[in-house]
Amino acid sequence: MEKPIRIGDTVTIRDLTGSVTRINTRATTISDWDRKEIIVPNKAFITEQFINWSLSDSVTRVVLTVPAPVDADTEEVTKILIAAAHRCSLVIDTPAPEAFLVDLQQGIQIFELRIFAAEMGHRMPLRHEMHQLILAGFREHGIDMPFPPFQMRLESIDGRQSSKTMTSAGKPAAVRLVACKPSPARRHRRAGSLTLHHQRAGRHAPTVAFVDPQRQQ
Repeated sequence: MEKPIRIGDTVTIRDLTGSVTRINTRATTISDWDRKEIIVPNKAFITEQFINWSLSDSVTRVVLTVPAPVDADTEEVTKILIAAAHRCSLVIDTPAPEAFLVDLQQGIQIFELRIFAAEMGHRMPLRHEMHQLILAGFREHGIDMPFPPFQMRLESIDGRQSSKTMTSAGKPAAVRLVACKPSPARRHRRAGSLTLHHQRAGRHAPTVAFVDPQRQQ
């Protein structure tokens, strides 16, 4: 009968993942990513479910979730992701990388890039290199990373509301936003809203309130 674990194997049991460093008669020693040694009774590998990442094949899959603007060309984004995978030094060629548009959320396209690493220890450096390559590919093709949508309300001190701030010449005002504490008169606003003020010349400086639309539901 094949032994379920060997010295040097990468295993996951319960919430512990690490490398097997010693196997004794009653217990097995696992060294985790923080270099801590954990003693696990051998019966746990018989009575409990566990994963041996390197028993017969050390190759492991990595799935990256990548957002893109809703107006970005789907085929172009797919090609950028696949090209980034081919340029990554830690992504193996077989199985081949795959990219899919898996969801649409609040005006954002959600892609999944499925790639493979030669061993468990390559997963984190692979993710780091892939994220750098994807960002570089987006910049090269003029694609901006999307941001979650928010609702903006413009309100002047005298209580009037408007959808945008204009200069006397009828052009949008150039303003700088700084964080500030809400005044006592505005304490009725629900907790969690972020209140900002425009710093600009003029007696009636407008107030900008950013409100999370999900909190208004």
